[in-house]
Amino acid sequence: MDTQGAFQKDFASDLPESEQQVPSNTSVMTTDMSDNQEQPPSNPPNVLLSPSEQDGTDTFDCASLLSRSSSFLSDHSETSTIKYTGEPFTEFKTKVEKLCENLWPPPKSMSRLVATRLRANKLLRSLMPPPKGPVVEVERLKGGDYNRITSISLPNSYGHATSKLILRTSRWEESAGRPDRDVAILDFVSQRTIIPVPRVIAKDFSNDNALEMPYVVQSRVPGSDLDSMWAEFSHQQRCVIACEMGLVIKSLLSVESPVPGLIDAASAGTVFADFPNIVPFELRDSSGDFIDDRTVSGDMATPQTTGELFKMVFGKWHAYTLDDDDRETELFRELLETVCDMDNMGGFPTDMHCLCHVDLHSRNVMAEVQPDDDIKITAVLDWDEAVFAPKFVNCQPPWWLWKEDGDERLDENGFETWPYELPSPKSFPATPENQELKRLFEENAGAEYRYLATDTCSRLGRVLFILAKDGLNSNEHFKAAERVVSEWKEVRKSLKGQEVDL
Repeated sequence: MDTQGAFQKDFASDLPESEQQVPSNTSVMTTDMSDNQEQPPSNPPNVLLSPSEQDGTDTFDCASLLSRSSSFLSDHSETSTIKYTGEPFTEFKTKVEKLCENLWPPPKSMSRLVATRLRANKLLRSLMPPPKGPVVEVERLKGGDYNRITSISLPNSYGHATSKLILRTSRWEESAGRPDRDVAILDFVSQRTIIPVPRVIAKDFSNDNALEMPYVVQSRVPGSDLDSMWAEFSHQQRCVIACEMGLVIKSLLSVESPVPGLIDAASAGTVFADFPNIVPFELRDSSGDFIDDRTVSGDMATPQTTGELFKMVFGKWHAYTLDDDDRETELFRELLETVCDMDNMGGFPTDMHCLCHVDLHSRNVMAEVQPDDDIKITAVLDWDEAVFAPKFVNCQPPWWLWKEDGDERLDENGFETWPYELPSPKSFPATPENQELKRLFEENAGAEYRYLATDTCSRLGRVLFILAKDGLNSNEHFKAAERVVSEWKEVRKSLKGQEVDL
């Protein structure tokens, strides 16, 4: 394959020559997805949402924020199937087969037409069995906590362009999911980037269908996830993946908006006229309850700087926990004071937010080895949590690309640190091979990524974003919050009397 493939040409052509490095005799991701991906435009436009005209500038006073107590409150086993939905897979499978029959009626051959006509005669009906059509294969696949994943294989005789499909439904009878929002995100990514994503084949957001629940049918992406394949890759194949992942990050950083929030379905469907609907973040406590009035779908968020966003969200969390009068309330107060302090010292950028995948790990990236042992990324999956957020959220180093065998991001006591992010992302891997993977990724991701990945305030900002989005819903979140507050105090001492270099 040509090393200047479609994917690289679109995202690397604007780089200086020093930043267009791809290992020799390799190729990078193309957008030829055959049945699994529509061909995107060769030069997708960046998204730039113009901020709304405002009569004045909102200001945030931390003392007043802390004093407000009410203003912010306005393939799974059969056992797991029953646990989640109460419906055994055998019953669900029958519904899926009926859905397929409704969506893709089986072709009527001459013999089938004759048999159907003969069975219309009462005398012949008992002698002639019902005609058998092509068999639709339905298989249970491993899903997640919220989504049930089912494989559908249509017979070739159906004549459908894509015969391998994936059905996504909610595990919960009263779903907290938003399949319309999930489709809106996929539509937006496919329209505004050339990052390959699954193609939506069919969808119904109502219960008026054979499944009696909302569903989405997608093309099944060829290949396997990188997590399961990584150990089998050659170094040359890993270099190709490193280059392509860098271009994915560079692409996401280019899709900008002054408005942070969730991507929502358009009011008249899921096709965007110009830009997506962006609605405010929805905050839930550990029980899954909204901490304030749920945003009405379609209500637009407003432009906010990073500091304004954090102050608003942590202010909501603090107000929500005031009646508890415990460590959670105190920690939210400390987090609010921390973001106020960081913002006052210039620790947060005030320019655009960007499209963030939020969960861009190896398990969510599909790739396929070609007959000549070349490799290409076939899709990036799991966009359910994609948001517009501060750009540094998109710039957590993908340690899985260059980590040593058995190496994990553990603290001094040997514990996983998530959602806290350990410092020293500038450190180099031990082996020359992994050093090359890191270098290729960073060169293709671009200068903006390299700065935001290593900047101390940006690293702390990534942890703050997780805490703002999730709240303090686990011991890990509590520990991360305490570490951020403590580390910022040390950073502040070193910056006191100096201008923050941003």
